[in-house]
Amino acid sequence: MTGDRCHPWLSLDEKDTSDLLKVLATADKLSLQELVDYLQGYLIENKSEQLEQYFELAQQISSNSNNLLRLPEFCTNLMVQSPDKVLKSLNFTSFPEKSLISLIKSDNLQMKEIEIWEHVLKWGLAQNPTLIPDPKTWSDDDFKTMKNTLQHCLPFVRFFCLSPKEFSQKVRPYQKLLNQQLYEDILNFYLDPESVSSHNIQLPRKIKINENTEEVICSLIVNSGSRDGFTPKKFHELCDNKPNTVTFIKIKGTKEIIGGYNLLEWKSFTRWDKTKDSFIFSFKNKNNFKDAILSKVVNSDRALWFSYTTGPYFGNDINIIALNHYTDYVTIKYCKRFYEKKIRDSEGEFTIEDYEDTSDLLKVLATADKLSLQELVDYLQGYLIENKSEQLEQYFELAQQISSNSNNLLRLPEFCTNLMVQSPDKVLKSLNFTSFPEKSLISLIKSDNLQMKEIEIWEHVLKWGLAQNPTLIPDPKTWSDDDFKTMKNTLQHCLPFVRFFCLSPKEFSQKVRPYQKLLNQQLYEDILNFYLDPESVSSHNIQLPRKIKINENTEEVICSLIVNSGSRDGFTPKKFHELCDNKPNTVTFIKIKGTKEIIGGYNLLEWKSFTRWDKTKDSFIFSFKNKNNFKDAILSKVVNSDRALWFSYTTGPYFGNDINIIALNHYTDYVTIKYCKRFYEKKIRDSEGEFTIEDYEVFQIIKK
Repeated sequence: MTGDRCHPWLSLDEKDTSDLLKVLATADKLSLQELVDYLQGYLIENKSEQLEQYFELAQQISSNSNNLLRLPEFCTNLMVQSPDKVLKSLNFTSFPEKSLISLIKSDNLQMKEIEIWEHVLKWGLAQNPTLIPDPKTWSDDDFKTMKNTLQHCLPFVRFFCLSPKEFSQKVRPYQKLLNQQLYEDILNFYLDPESVSSHNIQLPRKIKINENTEEVICSLIVNSGSRDGFTPKKFHELCDNKPNTVTFIKIKGTKEIIGGYNLLEWKSFTRWDKTKDSFIFSFKNKNNFKDAILSKVVNSDRALWFSYTTGPYFGNDINIIALNHYTDYVTIKYCKRFYEKKIRDSEGEFTIEDYEDTSDLLKVLATADKLSLQELVDYLQGYLIENKSEQLEQYFELAQQISSNSNNLLRLPEFCTNLMVQSPDKVLKSLNFTSFPEKSLISLIKSDNLQMKEIEIWEHVLKWGLAQNPTLIPDPKTWSDDDFKTMKNTLQHCLPFVRFFCLSPKEFSQKVRPYQKLLNQQLYEDILNFYLDPESVSSHNIQLPRKIKINENTEEVICSLIVNSGSRDGFTPKKFHELCDNKPNTVTFIKIKGTKEIIGGYNLLEWKSFTRWDKTKDSFIFSFKNKNNFKDAILSKVVNSDRALWFSYTTGPYFGNDINIIALNHYTDYVTIKYCKRFYEKKIRDSEGEFTIEDYEVFQIIKK
């Protein structure tokens, strides 16, 4: 018997964790405290991964006991650190109230505050199943019922840490659940940040940024003068012992901002501290970072001054001083001493309108990038993208400008490009895209996932080209040969990424032909031939259409995914299943021999080789009588969802009993291809029965 594996009464060798949990529950009910303590310790110290696997059982046992201590603590800590993983594995709405409170009261809960609020509401609704989720339908009695249910939970929701938009959209509809004064205080907090609340404002939770770093308090705004006051006491209370802070100082009566970066921790004791990584900076206009001045420390022994009577103090260059620990600052001045460059036109004292630590993070990022502070650059890019994506959208033009002016940033340019790719309408409306550097435009239009129609991409490229040549009149009919050469030279690196073969004939005729002199002559001829004779062979590489997201309300998607046929892989079930099994979201196109007709279907699920029916309500089949004309398209949704799809190792794509492609075995070519209206809504062919196929293709739609 070994002490770490066995108890005198019980062998734990090879015991399943779920069995051990049940033994623990039994021991707890029988008040076998020594065994309870031993089992809790053993499970937590030796079976933590398995406890995650059986978390719902562990949580249930913890909730039903008033005597267990370590297991409830383990469960709460696991939920706090990995809420997404845990909450997906169980029905959290069945939590006892004490478990929910234990979770949401934690400073370390790794969830956004708005998600915590939404979970609390969801839990409250589950306790009152007769309530309709929409609060617009609630009576005063309904609100009273819900308020009573949540009375012990609401104090632990940190409403002051929500964004104004979150508060407006997600909390105000439920305002009758809140104490009236609390509601007014929150509202005033967003409308007037200097207003005083009668309620205790809890600090934000300590959200992890990555495994090694925790977020500094309140979205990295640690200390704001306008919010917290202008005393050394408040500065040191909020900022001491926190590394990697950036101070912004707004100079009263101007648009000027100055500040500095401290890699070290601020301290209250009096001394100089040494670092070669500190810098100070200035922006003459807070809305324009192009005139930024960045000044590295040159006397590293005098980089920072710490004292209980000062605020942020960089060398003897930026000084903020009070008479004592409790009074407002009386001296705020700039004088070039221990840092490299002069950052203000004038030296001496000035008045500040406000100061903040680490607020305008994009400008900090630009500053850190120019100073090649790679660790800070990497940290800030990660923080902004992972925690401030909505705000990055709001300040997208600035983010894009910073990205374009840097050759070193990697993640922010990628974020900007992805945002433009996924939401081009929203982004392009918020900025003057014609001011994009060429590399940014190319990065955008080369993407397979750009969510724009190809004709819109072409029009944007033309608009960008015209903006680079303001003397050109937009109408190409007025252009001389030299004008076309100028425009062709401007767009030479962009044109290869416009997918002209994906335009409709009408779009090509009306929107491209007037600019034909911009295109390579052979490319122009190939495109023209493509529309006049779809079977013609092009000497140019024909790019596939972009992977446009499916809009469930439109049937155009089918058309936009039709491309010219490539070389075939053969007509056997073996090859079909090799290439298509385990791939969701596929569309099959079948060309019927001797006609211009195309039929096919969409499968949301994955094709499989085993024999069975599979169920889905989202499948559909379709037909085009003429492959060059989509106006006569017929789309037929599944009506018998239990028979939507048939899987077998001897078949190809098989939709209900409506479209069937069958072989004698896994290796031989298909022998039966037929259509018969059975389990789908509409008839998609005039005639039923067997037919011969010329070709078939299966495309996978990649959803982003």
